[in-house]
Amino acid sequence: VTAQVTLEDGTEVGDTLVVTDKDGNELLNRPVTQDDLDNGVSVEVPVEPGDPDVSVTATVTDPTGNTASDDDQKPVDNVPPAVSVELTGSGEDGTYSQDEIGDDGTVTAEVTLEDGTEVGDTLTVTDQDGNVLDEREITQDDLDNGVTVEVPVEPGDPDVSVTATVTDPTGNTASDDDQKPVDNVPPQVSVELTGSGEDGTYSQDEIGDDGTVTAQVTLEDGTEVGDTLTVTDQDGNVLDEREITQDDLDNGVTVEVPVEPGDPDVSVTATVTDPTGNTASDDDQKPVDNVPPAVSVELTGSGEDGTYSQDEIGDDGTVTAEVTLEDGTEVGDTLVVTDKDGNELLNRPVTQDDLDNGVTVEVPVEPGDPDVSVTATVTDPTGNTASDDDQKPVDWDVSVNVPNDHDATTPDGNIADQVVFESGLADGSAPNADDIRVESSLTLTALDGLQEDGAVSLTYAYEDGDEATLELSRAEVEALGDTPQSLTTEYGELTLNGYSQADDGTITLDYDYVLTNAPDASVDHLIDSVTVTATDEDGSTDSGDLNIQIVDDAPTAENDANSVT
Repeated sequence: VTAQVTLEDGTEVGDTLVVTDKDGNELLNRPVTQDDLDNGVSVEVPVEPGDPDVSVTATVTDPTGNTASDDDQKPVDNVPPAVSVELTGSGEDGTYSQDEIGDDGTVTAEVTLEDGTEVGDTLTVTDQDGNVLDEREITQDDLDNGVTVEVPVEPGDPDVSVTATVTDPTGNTASDDDQKPVDNVPPQVSVELTGSGEDGTYSQDEIGDDGTVTAQVTLEDGTEVGDTLTVTDQDGNVLDEREITQDDLDNGVTVEVPVEPGDPDVSVTATVTDPTGNTASDDDQKPVDNVPPAVSVELTGSGEDGTYSQDEIGDDGTVTAEVTLEDGTEVGDTLVVTDKDGNELLNRPVTQDDLDNGVTVEVPVEPGDPDVSVTATVTDPTGNTASDDDQKPVDWDVSVNVPNDHDATTPDGNIADQVVFESGLADGSAPNADDIRVESSLTLTALDGLQEDGAVSLTYAYEDGDEATLELSRAEVEALGDTPQSLTTEYGELTLNGYSQADDGTITLDYDYVLTNAPDASVDHLIDSVTVTATDEDGSTDSGDLNIQIVDDAPTAENDANSVT
């Protein structure tokens, strides 16, 4: 401290001035000068730490030995207060994240008042801009428990700092400060569930066979390579967790989100966390209609064998399908019924009556089709669909038709298909080759197709009880135009010599019959009859008789036209 020595009247230039401290240590010893007389002398007096006071003594001695002294003493309080301050809550990395700063935009400073600080001292806490955050007279509680102060952090500030200062009544001060870096620019993320169509509701088809929908995660400004992306479903299950790459920033991330059957909605949450702990989250939710309608369809009326016969198909060429609309199908859903070729037989909204009683649809059967099938599909407004189909085989009838080309009938009423005259034989009364020969045709209907072996057979019974048979394969029938086949009867020869098939499946077989032997002279008319049998792929058969009337020189004619089937 400074001691000010004033040299008063009686002191002269050349006198000796000695200044000592409390321990007698000389602080100054020199002759007095005119300047000393004019302005006095200042001397620095040391104060030892802990000294309760400080004192100084000034003595002037003239050349004759006269002396004069004076001293001064002052008490000393030179034990300053002590304080420390620490910014807390910055985690292991020592950097404040957005979460650590919190919603109020502040962090906490802990002020500790150490030895030397006393009740009544003044505590002042300021932020980095010098703004006073707290100023108070220190209490015993402050000494015992310290003081907490909230320090504001401005968005974008790279760091935060705080200064705590304690001042005692004598002006002794102590200060401490702390500073921590700040990363309070959080990452940004958005997530969207895609593929739910215009109505925004996921249907069963939109969910797909794998039971998932797609979430598109977009990583926005503030998100950086090395941040962590976590994607969870509505139950908190982690679907994806990864360190973000540059490709993720450029192109986003797609994640498949599972949808449980019956769930009314699906949701996803994407969270990005940076290395300092700043987080950003986004979620999306979409309703789900993944309970599809239900439908069944059955072709009815095929009998116990489950195969439609020609009679069961009926004259209108259709069979009946019964559609049952089951649980899950609702009024307003759409019912579409199609045949085997995809032709729509019905397309309309489902009604309550349909739900209660079902729907019947007539399904066409094309002649010759080996089977008939029908498909019923129900679609709800969100696009969920359900389908069912049924198929039944068809067994078409086989028919043999032998048309007659004339109106001649035998006297006993037997119907003849063609007529020859024994008079035309070489030894007859009027030989004529045209009279003993007829050329005509018969037709077969076998919409299932002729059987490969034993497709057509000709059977003839001789008068003595013997039987002649000509059996033809399908290939032989189709080759009749090039390779005729013949059967010899009691009185003539029947030859099949032509084959053709019309667009409707009708098969025409050409034949000719030549009379070779005359009947007994006592008989004036006779029927030479050959049975024609056709067999189709399903084993169905039909037969018809080809009747050739043989007449003598005077036949009787009656008007009787007919065909045998």
